[in-house]
Amino acid sequence: MSRESLKVLEMVAEGKISPEDGERLIRALDNKGESRARGFSVDIPEIRIPKLDMGQLGEVCVELKNTIVEGAKMASGQLKRGRAKRYFDFKDYPVSVDVPEGINRCKLNLEMRAGRLKLKGGDANGKVIVGKVKRVPDPPVLISDVRDGHAEITLKHSLGRCNLRLSDAFSYNINVDNAAADAGLDLSSLKVENLELDNNAGNIVMSLSELVERVKVNVKNNAGNVRIRVPKDYGLKVTVSGSLSSHNLEKYGLELEDGVAVSPDWDSNSRGVEITLRQNVAHFQLDWKRRGGSSVGDEDETDEVPMVSDDLE
Repeated sequence: MSRESLKVLEMVAEGKISPEDGERLIRALDNKGESRARGFSVDIPEIRIPKLDMGQLGEVCVELKNTIVEGAKMASGQLKRGRAKRYFDFKDYPVSVDVPEGINRCKLNLEMRAGRLKLKGGDANGKVIVGKVKRVPDPPVLISDVRDGHAEITLKHSLGRCNLRLSDAFSYNINVDNAAADAGLDLSSLKVENLELDNNAGNIVMSLSELVERVKVNVKNNAGNVRIRVPKDYGLKVTVSGSLSSHNLEKYGLELEDGVAVSPDWDSNSRGVEITLRQNVAHFQLDWKRRGGSSVGDEDETDEVPMVSDDLE
């Protein structure tokens, strides 16, 4: 199903359009897509020219037929595109948030529906977050506030592509609510202490940072894929629950006992990542170099976390 059709279903679920209008719009979009592949398909009664020898008058009739048919096709196509354009006039929108001086902590909430997200840390031009949401039918919802001495930012968007850069001058707690979207989160240059990932039929690839000694990650993974890269020499504790799912903890020598796997240096290592994993019909992949330089699965190292484009202005 196309991204446009997914948007129609979302609008029906939210009550913005009726199921009947949604069905008609999806049918119009499907016809538009088919027209690119095999010529425009439209229900137009056939205009027949009698097989009589009318000389030049016959040529005029044929030309009239062609003109009427082409005009009907053009009008039908414009009607369908006009209906769709009301919902799918794609635009780009900038994302930018300032915070008052003296604030150095931020809670970031990201909600994605059937799109793509790429996020990394770096210089955000004096802001806490900058970026751009591209090719979306509606502007993203951006809410920012300051409470209890820290900033709280919520960004919601559907479809399209979202490129974000977070300021490396802040410490973060990040919540990601992902539905049928692809997300690449390069957190290696950011101070992220807590992560909440709610992944439903989506894909998340994420690199954690060495700038925080203890990191907590809570993952809910339903019918999706989550891949997390743990910094080298960090201790690891993973608590697993769920059904009909898979993970690769065994290849790192981590054996589950009563649903918990702990690296030998978890208690003695001052640096560590604690992951709570709940998944159903899903897959979780861990990339990790154990303390002392020993590692497993080096063949995966070339598959890097997607970087964010610098085109954020």
